[in-house]
Amino acid sequence: MYWILKNTGAMDDKDLAQFVQRMKIVKATMVDGSDATAAEAHTLDVPVEARKTMLDILRRDLYEDAQMLDVSALSAAAKTATEITAAYQPQDNKCADFEYFLIDFIRQICAVAGIENPEPAFTWNKIINQAEITSMVLSAAEFLDDETTLRHLPWLLPEEVPEILKRRDEADLKRMGALQNQFAQNPQQESQQGQQPPEG
Repeated sequence: MYWILKNTGAMDDKDLAQFVQRMKIVKATMVDGSDATAAEAHTLDVPVEARKTMLDILRRDLYEDAQMLDVSALSAAAKTATEITAAYQPQDNKCADFEYFLIDFIRQICAVAGIENPEPAFTWNKIINQAEITSMVLSAAEFLDDETTLRHLPWLLPEEVPEILKRRDEADLKRMGALQNQFAQNPQQESQQGQQPPEG
């Protein structure tokens, strides 16, 4: 905040300092307007909106230059899998280029260590629409084997798949064993019923 004093040329710096100090304390002043004397208060408006706009531009440019995804752009509303994939495309392109050189580096390290034909695999963590991906995987499950179906479910970790398949196989074996026992008992019961003498 600053003051403009009109028709007060006789005031020196000391008088102006006293005036400002008095305004801070009293918050009022007496002005004789007969000789066009006046005191006007002015405030400097900080350009908040301009600064916000500039910061938004800088933020967007940083993400674009780094080919990274601004996740705040995906949190505004529910996004489809296609929209999410399109938003991740620049980052995926950058990661794919980096992965290409990283695979070559890993293979050279493995060659030195005596490991033949390594096949490095990478998992890219990203935001997804789990319900849509799950529905798509289950709709194709009849054309896929069980392991492939489980590995493509987004809410299962890759290391969980072997354990799930193992437990299911064990359950199938127990079920088959129970059925075999039942079938083995039925012929015995039928033979016993056949050996009973007829009544009368």
